[in-house]
Amino acid sequence: HTIKSLVSYREQQEEEGICFLVKSDLFRLLHGLRHTLLTSQDPMIAAGQMERMKKLTNWLLENVTEEITLASAAKFAGYSTSYFSKFFRNYTGTSYLHYFTMLKLEKSRKLLEATDLSAMEIGARCGFQNYSYFIRTFKKHYEITPKQYQMRSREKKRV
Repeated sequence: HTIKSLVSYREQQEEEGICFLVKSDLFRLLHGLRHTLLTSQDPMIAAGQMERMKKLTNWLLENVTEEITLASAAKFAGYSTSYFSKFFRNYTGTSYLHYFTMLKLEKSRKLLEATDLSAMEIGARCGFQNYSYFIRTFKKHYEITPKQYQMRSREKKRV
């Protein structure tokens, strides 16, 4: 029902009791509007969140060598830690920790290709505090150790 039709319906009725039916219809309409407003994605809110994610991503890329905790990233984005964790997963499809680890791995892979630094030094420069963790994580993702990756990369350059 629209409000106009409800009002015209009320005007056509002589019974006093019909007033309660109209009011209940109005309450149902208001409840439906409230639900629609609460569950819809406001384009302005979505644009603001997208802008926050762009700023956050750039900040993470610039500071990939630092140990940026979930709490630090949430604070940078202007969210509580719990909200940020859910928001980040919804936005990226992965957890913050996994995403940040992938950024570190990608940075390390590029350094392994482009420099003569040791794998150990590259792991440290990319924010991996523990060298054995760096090796395990790199191997799990690229199916090769950092040192092997670096040697293969050098062989490709020579050819």
